[in-house]
Amino acid sequence: MGRNWKRCCGWLLIVALCFSLGANPAWADEYATGNGLAAANEEEALSNQERVEGDVGEDPSPNPEPVPDPFSGVMTLEYAMNTALTNSSEVLEATNNLEKAKMDKEEIDKDAQDFYEAMGEPTPGKIEQTESYYQMLIYTPSMYAKQLEMAEESYDLAIASCNLSVISQYYTIASYGKTESYAVKAYQNAVNSYRTAEASYAQGMIARVDLMIAELQMETAHQTALTAKANTKNAKRSLLAYLGLDPDINFSLGTQMSYTPLGEIDADAAVEKLIASSPAVAIAKTTFDIAGIQYDCDSRYYLDYSYTAQVALATYKNAENDYNKTLLDARANAYNMIETLQDAEKQYNTALSSLDSVEESYRIAKLQYQYGLITYHDVLAAEAEIYSTEAQINQALMQYSIYKTALDNNLIVSQ
Repeated sequence: MGRNWKRCCGWLLIVALCFSLGANPAWADEYATGNGLAAANEEEALSNQERVEGDVGEDPSPNPEPVPDPFSGVMTLEYAMNTALTNSSEVLEATNNLEKAKMDKEEIDKDAQDFYEAMGEPTPGKIEQTESYYQMLIYTPSMYAKQLEMAEESYDLAIASCNLSVISQYYTIASYGKTESYAVKAYQNAVNSYRTAEASYAQGMIARVDLMIAELQMETAHQTALTAKANTKNAKRSLLAYLGLDPDINFSLGTQMSYTPLGEIDADAAVEKLIASSPAVAIAKTTFDIAGIQYDCDSRYYLDYSYTAQVALATYKNAENDYNKTLLDARANAYNMIETLQDAEKQYNTALSSLDSVEESYRIAKLQYQYGLITYHDVLAAEAEIYSTEAQINQALMQYSIYKTALDNNLIVSQ
């Protein structure tokens, strides 16, 4: 006797190279406060460049437009996770399956109790009677108890998968927002560089090729900023859709990427804790237990070399192998997860400590260019190092935030 069951089991944009001299245009300050481009300064900011509809201007995080309840424009990670659990079809299906398994188990337990009260103790030597007791009081209740465990573990797996997806999407949005702000800063610098180049060219101080390079850098930076803005918006829409909310709602993040030192981690202890909390491992173990119960049952009625007994034995061995493999995979993923977290911390600190030096190199490069010691291309290369370093900081901080949050919630991130 049995029952059917089933097992549940950035891209980061490096901003364009550009060259900055002079003050930022007025609209840049407005962008930084989250209010978008000032209409009065748009033509000045773009100089001779054609404005593209839907240009950069909306900061993804500060001062959002007000939106209706429930989160009034600011979405925390906790709110996103809770909303996903409420609206997730996978979690809803797992919840329904769990409730059904509970009712089935209660019904089987009641039937077993009624049977025992009606039949009393089995008579020794009466095989048929003994076997009916085995079926009603041992095999069937055991199978349904394991199926209830499976439903509980599948529910836990649905929650864990949902939480991991939200954590990853949420911090991806935060990372895209940072990339967008870097891209806007690069565009601001490129606009200023082009203005300076225009003035210098008019006075005969630079060659026309330098002016053309400055114009190209401004146009490239503009397109890069537009792309970064689109990436942030699309990532927000994807998260909202996953949460079951209107994908066009405008919101800012209430939980930002942040860094706090890890300190010493007992990797072995952390891995064992993660494995003990893993729904996937628990499901594999319960599947193995169910196969064992079925094998014990079939062994009572069929000879070892019979087809039915051989199938039951093969099923049992396969379940054992699956469980062992799931356990090994979970352990490997858990160790990799901790190592990745530690590597992200190192990368973040290394990139952060080098930012001052690359900024100083860029400042020196500008001075050298003014005195004709290096080419304009050399200045652009020095500035590119700044944006590259900022991108490394952003990437490492995103990865650190995802893996640290997962570890804090006893979630294993698969590699």
